[in-house]
Amino acid sequence: MKIYKYTRIYILLLLFIASGVNAFAQEVSGSIKSSKNKVLTGYLIKNPKNGDEAISGKLGEFIINASTDDLLEVYFEGQKVNELLVKGEGAVYSLHDNPFVKTVDGAYGKVNRLASSSAMDVLTADKIEATSFTNTEHATIGQLAGLTTLMSGGEPGSNGLSMYVRGLSSFRDAAPLILVDGFPSNFSHLNNYEIESITVLKDAVATAMYGLRAANGVILVTTKRGYDGKTSIKVNADFGTLMPTTLPEYVDAYNYSNMVNEAHDNDGLAPRYSNDELEGYRLDNDPYNYPNVDWQEEMLKSATDYMNTSLEFRGGSDRVKYYSLIGYMHADGLFKHTEENQQYSTANNFNRINFRTNADIYLTSKFDLNLGIGGRLENRNDPEVGTASLFSNIMSSPANRYVLYNENGSYGGSNQYRANPMAQIAGKGYTDSHTRFVNFNLRLNYDLDVIADGLTASVEGSYINAFTGNERFTASYEVYDRQLTQQEDGSLGVSYIPFGQEKTITSLARTVSQYRTETYRAYLNYDRAFGDHAINAMLLYDYSSYVQQNNAEPFNFQGLSLRANYGYKSTYFIDIVGAYNGNNSYNPDNQYGFFPAIGASWVMSNEAFLSDMEWLSYLKMRSSYGITGSSLLDGYGRFSHVSDYSSDGSYRFARTGGNVTGLSESTGVNDKLEWSKNHQFNIGFDAVLFQKVNLSFDYFNQTNTDILQSINPVVTDMVGFAVPQVNYGEVKNAGFESSLSYAETLATGWSWYVEGNIGFAQNEITKFYQLENDPTPMVGQSITAIYGYIADGFYQDASDIASSPVNTLDRVQAGDVKYLNITPGDNMIDEYDRTVIGNSFPQMHYGMNLGLEYKGIYISASLDGSQRDLMMNGHDIYRPLGSGYGNVSEYAAANYWTPERSNSASLPRLTVQDNYNNYVASTMYMQNGNYLRLRTAELGYKFNSSVLSRIKMSSAKLYIRGHNLAVLNNIDGDIDPEVRSGHPLLKSFNIGLNVQF
Repeated sequence: MKIYKYTRIYILLLLFIASGVNAFAQEVSGSIKSSKNKVLTGYLIKNPKNGDEAISGKLGEFIINASTDDLLEVYFEGQKVNELLVKGEGAVYSLHDNPFVKTVDGAYGKVNRLASSSAMDVLTADKIEATSFTNTEHATIGQLAGLTTLMSGGEPGSNGLSMYVRGLSSFRDAAPLILVDGFPSNFSHLNNYEIESITVLKDAVATAMYGLRAANGVILVTTKRGYDGKTSIKVNADFGTLMPTTLPEYVDAYNYSNMVNEAHDNDGLAPRYSNDELEGYRLDNDPYNYPNVDWQEEMLKSATDYMNTSLEFRGGSDRVKYYSLIGYMHADGLFKHTEENQQYSTANNFNRINFRTNADIYLTSKFDLNLGIGGRLENRNDPEVGTASLFSNIMSSPANRYVLYNENGSYGGSNQYRANPMAQIAGKGYTDSHTRFVNFNLRLNYDLDVIADGLTASVEGSYINAFTGNERFTASYEVYDRQLTQQEDGSLGVSYIPFGQEKTITSLARTVSQYRTETYRAYLNYDRAFGDHAINAMLLYDYSSYVQQNNAEPFNFQGLSLRANYGYKSTYFIDIVGAYNGNNSYNPDNQYGFFPAIGASWVMSNEAFLSDMEWLSYLKMRSSYGITGSSLLDGYGRFSHVSDYSSDGSYRFARTGGNVTGLSESTGVNDKLEWSKNHQFNIGFDAVLFQKVNLSFDYFNQTNTDILQSINPVVTDMVGFAVPQVNYGEVKNAGFESSLSYAETLATGWSWYVEGNIGFAQNEITKFYQLENDPTPMVGQSITAIYGYIADGFYQDASDIASSPVNTLDRVQAGDVKYLNITPGDNMIDEYDRTVIGNSFPQMHYGMNLGLEYKGIYISASLDGSQRDLMMNGHDIYRPLGSGYGNVSEYAAANYWTPERSNSASLPRLTVQDNYNNYVASTMYMQNGNYLRLRTAELGYKFNSSVLSRIKMSSAKLYIRGHNLAVLNNIDGDIDPEVRSGHPLLKSFNIGLNVQF
């Protein structure tokens, strides 16, 4: 009985335990997000208690067998990145997303950032999508450490941005290699929603596989691809207005006329305007006899329209994964009166259609293919005179020059002044530009594990074709000079004297430019781990051919590249990279070069001696050295090993009755010409602190040798031909870049983040061919050093001029700029008194991102800035009246020299004569170009997913966004520090909606 009794108790106890296990060990669902509330997809969640695993889906969701208070482990790309304490069913987990252990884009494929010693930075899709720029390249401004951006124009759809990786290391070429999905192309006209990431490769280990194309860094743009899951449909709609950030103000007709008379007096000329005319301009009640036209008000809109819409499809299965996008963008221009001519429109507007389809098809378990088709159609309409010229004319036309229209409806003007902006925009014709761009690429991948585990082979090809056609429809117009005439009865009449000739569209000029690029590659990849050892290697053959219109000989490139990475215990890594490649621009005996690189990295946080430092979540030290090349010949040097002959006059031959055209050698032969070589050293570290702070730092030192340079100045014309350029110059470039980010999600529901980056690069020319007596020696100076005179105020009177060094630049008088004589003993101002007074390239740049979110409501902002010097002597707001009778800015009117303000003036006296002395480059016109700009600000709401699920939506976001909203700078006058002339930089205000089904 006792045995039965205890057996019964034992069975009951087992049932109780089993029921307890059933109660606590069950399927638990949850989702994971980053500390910035970004969904984390593709993360592996493990329960070490029972061995169960799960992968987070496209919304970060997962289901796993676990009990309350179990500690789950989270892995990404094979690396443990966090631990989660089970909270219960449906919990949302926030964890730090370590960017330094992810697989990212590298040279010719993906690389494991944990194992790589490369210096790189990545801009992800969420930041790119949070922009409304008409030029997608602008999304990179201030976002990537080590990437300097310079803007040259603000016209919608224009490619007005230049990018530089780690500053300048050459005075000949500085543009980085830009690849979209692995093939050369710019990305300014991609739709911002089709991009998955933008990666900047900065050191030799990261770029050496590109060999003689990589001296200036590499930018990789990767478009989105599909995933294994139900098809998602995303609709993006963005609408806004565009307006100038700033425009200079100019004086009215009365003040302008007085200043012209003052200039005449300074020049010893009779007054241009009589007292009666001055009174007429002052009263401003007779617009035809005394015009007073605010040309900006009359010709420019205060705001214009913008829209960007797109539709995305993304999804797939284990056999096929796909992504597709179709997008449309439209932006209007700033000019008014573009529909005045009933025959045609002169509106400067921009339209673009983007399309893309990427597919990954798994034909068998060992054989798959990757397909990509993308492109765009663009159309641009502009006034025939051109937007830049029209803007310049609007700004430079004084208020009293002419009226828009005379009383009889004719264009105002005169024999001397025929460029009436109104006539130019309505009567000169228009241009229509069409662009077609298409890219097709196909890659085949085969698993060769039958030969060796981890071995794969791939072949791929790409075809790019681009066509741009410009049609210029030219018309002409008449302007009429309105003159008062004495009538027979003694009264005053009006007559109109025409100048020019009015015609409708009289000519059509068509220009066409097109190119195509074909690329073929073959790969062998090996990726395998052996216990504590891991090897990842790639061997690549690459061939490409670039053909331009009207250029019979293609630009061919080919070579072999190798990359190998060895890792031990996921702690110690070595990278070996090499490329042997060349192109057909050089002598066949000297077409190929070898470009090696080596790097090493150490994940110190994996060491036992750091295991007790709980604040140190991750730390990796890395260093690299290598050589990369630049074969950009800058329009010169191609086939320099072949004699070049050109037509050169004519001569009589024998007894012929006419002349025979002669030939002469135009440039001598240089069969030794080759690429420049950038020797690059890099050392840096990546760290994660307190599971919340990401920190990265790099120091670099580069020496670029054999830079192509002309030595023509030292060759006499007696030689009879131009001496070829040679590989001679040398530049040293050094600096650092760093990025820092912090993000946190609080239990109260608040989440916030702050990110910052900074970069500094300083170059010095160490070898440059110059004449010994050159007044501006380059060696020892920066590539972009500004040379000029040191201004020493203004000449006050004749005695001041007499007691000062002799000025050889021009005749001077009181109110002209006085300069320091820095050449000992010569007592004169000449070109040898020029010195370095500034640097036009930003040596330092920085950016910052801020964000705050609570229960779906969020606000974010990005700021960026740089430090540089600007020489403004050529800008019309600092040059009143120009070289004659140009316009006068409000700034110039308040600051030009007069005897009364001789101690406060910042600009020289007024003159209508060209004066070289007053407007030569000098410290007088040197401006501090430092700025800090609020680049983007956004306020939005992310709708609750539980509400959206009822209407079959997975996500939805409504936002208000602005770009280029405010700027802090030290520039005198109404000048934008980034775009100082031509089409102004535009700010925008947008409202948008993103909906995903």
